Amino acid sequence: MRRIRCVVAAGTLMLVAGCGPEPAQGSAEINWGDARRSDANCLDGARTSKQSHDIGGDTEDEIFLIMRCNAKADPAGDMLEVVVGGVDPATTHPTKLITQVPGRIVDNLCFKDRAAIFRVTVAGKPAVIMQVVWPKGAAEPARPTIRRAGGCPE
Repeated sequence: MRRIRCVVAAGTLMLVAGCGPEPAQGSAEINWGDARRSDANCLDGARTSKQSHDIGGDTEDEIFLIMRCNAKADPAGDMLEVVVGGVDPATTHPTKLITQVPGRIVDNLCFKDRAAIFRVTVAGKPAVIMQVVWPKGAAEPARPTIRRAGGCPE
């Protein structure tokens, strides 16, 4: 009888202590600004906006991150990264679609089918509409290209 009480007590303790599999952490719960902040080279830190869409065609949403410096006077431009869906943000290596160049602004990110479409503006020059697609079976997206046909950005 003593043995049964010990087993029951140990089992109860394991349940209370939280032993067992941990619930999966969805991308909505991840603070991507904290997870990817080290990528942005800003004088006064950066803020991160996140959008998600499955452009890889694998039913996992890829995470698109636009990082913008907090200080308006900061010379560094915006950065756009894509993270494969369903990965650990602490160990992932995102694909940099747009790197920081002084005066570069990335905005109006939208999605059409399996393409991410966005506008890139460099101070004093006309905006360029770009897109990135993810070829079937590829490990990462193709390089961004200028979008010839109409798209979402306005």
